[in-house]
Amino acid sequence: MGNVEAHDFAPVRADERNVLDLSRKVTPKQYVRHLNGQPHDACLTELPWSIRDSVCLYEKMTVAFNAITEIPVELPLRLPHLSCLHLNHNQIASLPESFGLFFHLKEIQLQHNKLSSLPDSFVHLVKLEKIDLSYNELRLLPKEMGFMESLRRLNVIHNKLVELPVSLGASSCPITVLLAQQNRLESPSQAICEEGSQATLQCLRKMHSSLKPEIKPTPINVFPRHCGNRSESGVSNPHSAQIQYIQEQTNTLHTTNRIKAPLLPPPDACCHSPFVLQDKIIGLIYGAAIGDAIGISCQWMSDDEVLFHYGPADEDLEYDKIVQDEHRVLWRQGDWTSNFDQFMLVMESLVSWGGVVDELEFARRLKKWVSHGFPELGDSAGVLTSPTLQKVVSHQSFTEDPHSSAALVLQENSPQAPRLSPVLENGTEGASDNVSVSINTSPSPSQESSPPTSPLPSNQPQQMFHNNNNHRRLRRLSSNSSSLSSLSICSHVEVAQKLMDTTPSALSCCFGEDSTALVRSAVLGIPNFHNTHEVESNTVRICRTTHAHPKCIASCIIVSSIVSLLLQGNESSSNSVLAEQLRNIFSRAATYLTDDADKEELCNLMGKKDLSSFGARDSDKMRHCYKLVQITVIALLWTGDFKSLVSELTRMGGDSSSNSCMAGAIMGCRIGYSRLPPAWLIGLRKRQVTWLNSRVNHLLDIMGSP
Repeated sequence: MGNVEAHDFAPVRADERNVLDLSRKVTPKQYVRHLNGQPHDACLTELPWSIRDSVCLYEKMTVAFNAITEIPVELPLRLPHLSCLHLNHNQIASLPESFGLFFHLKEIQLQHNKLSSLPDSFVHLVKLEKIDLSYNELRLLPKEMGFMESLRRLNVIHNKLVELPVSLGASSCPITVLLAQQNRLESPSQAICEEGSQATLQCLRKMHSSLKPEIKPTPINVFPRHCGNRSESGVSNPHSAQIQYIQEQTNTLHTTNRIKAPLLPPPDACCHSPFVLQDKIIGLIYGAAIGDAIGISCQWMSDDEVLFHYGPADEDLEYDKIVQDEHRVLWRQGDWTSNFDQFMLVMESLVSWGGVVDELEFARRLKKWVSHGFPELGDSAGVLTSPTLQKVVSHQSFTEDPHSSAALVLQENSPQAPRLSPVLENGTEGASDNVSVSINTSPSPSQESSPPTSPLPSNQPQQMFHNNNNHRRLRRLSSNSSSLSSLSICSHVEVAQKLMDTTPSALSCCFGEDSTALVRSAVLGIPNFHNTHEVESNTVRICRTTHAHPKCIASCIIVSSIVSLLLQGNESSSNSVLAEQLRNIFSRAATYLTDDADKEELCNLMGKKDLSSFGARDSDKMRHCYKLVQITVIALLWTGDFKSLVSELTRMGGDSSSNSCMAGAIMGCRIGYSRLPPAWLIGLRKRQVTWLNSRVNHLLDIMGSP
């Protein structure tokens, strides 16, 4: 059938069909008023829906001297042949990431707008020859701007630029005219730029020639993406997958799309491209798995033991070097611990119910895991990691009313613990904007389909569920009897009892304040990451399933909120802006605390930004929830790479498995799956990786990821 042109503009001759003129003609007096921010009442404030809702074949569009404030994200798909775009003298503050899909664009005029930055995709406009960005509020240009293949003329007069990309001085850059007067330039100096185009280009070329050859980093790891009933995204032209993704985003209200991808974010959900967002989500998941699997190597060891078994700090930690002592003998090399098990329990619960976060479904899944573990991985049981979990999961009404069960257990075992605020107990999260978290006592969709789970055996000793995160799922013990013969064991209970002898005695923190709920909270930053209130509500409901202590609730909110911030792409490279973003997150979390001293203690963690202040072996705080809050902040601000942070945390001992798992999740979300250490990624157990990949792909499917 071909493309169909559908719009309601007056008919034009065939020789005029390639031009769409929506600009206003202004008198000299109107021009001055327009520049002073007083546009005429007849000015357009948005593009007509006729253009946004249908495909048009125009090659040139001019919308000058209007009051347009934004460019619709779907516009490149509606004007696929556009080569010339005039948007000058409007009020546009930003360009959508999809702007890079104007594949045929040769000229663009954006002068006299309010642009403060350009999207990363801007440099993908390989046919763009002439760019006018003068009289805006630009503070930075893309560093790769000099790599644009056809760029000849660039005008950035009267902006707020501090530096120009050195790449504009590369010998391969075809630019011939560069106007950069009336800025705040330091590199090259503004005085040089005031001399004109040739002086500016000559200085940039000298600067570029003095640089050492730079090796452009390339993605190391490629995730095996399989998109449900669609083809894989690893096609020769990734832009086709991106176009499909954007088309789906622009129709997020359509019922069909919501059924297929219930967690598909709206077009303005984040600043990342679809592939960067996907990379960060996978990085979060695999970063947590790697951190957990590496972290076990030094758990509960002293400095001398770490040095003896693994050498000095400059020697790499590897899975095959993990010492097989009584504490670590139940872990196969490259396997994760129960930290990541519970992380995956939340993720499986989320995926199983199409993105719905339901505490009743999670409670039943947790109960089942305690009895059976993950049978697909050869589990025979799941091992609880704290007295809090043991008592809550054993409560008779846990699967029917987990919130009340957790609250009752907390009051019975820690009478001095602060009660939940009255607002929270009545069903609203702290001081939030009336976000309901009322306890759901009605049967969930999973009640009929989920098999019944047996209660914990009453004859199991209390020690098995003590605060010992060293216990691994008892995975395929019968097939590993030779490796375990030195333990002289004959049952799971005896294994747990034997391992208790290798666990430091002073590990406990106040009842209900342990860190068990925090690692799994990182997953809750993914669904509806663009809606901070939804993230907070989901986090509170899942945390209260097992941990009702306000300190735990506040800590979990900080973790999921930081993940949400990273996925939105709103974290700033400016220290002052990022500090303000952290203050807002901590202030929000502190509303769940009723004691001023607790609030002060929590907010003080913002000032502990490096490992020098992290006491991994503090005997009474090793597994306190605030420990992982501190690690989350450190990982967010860490200036080194993934490997350096996880290695340093692991070598510090203490509960290094939990610590490194949390650090790995945050760092993985920051840098993405493609930048994770290849050796640590490849070293994970193949069976676990295959199992994990299928679940990650399912999560990406319901998010509509390409």
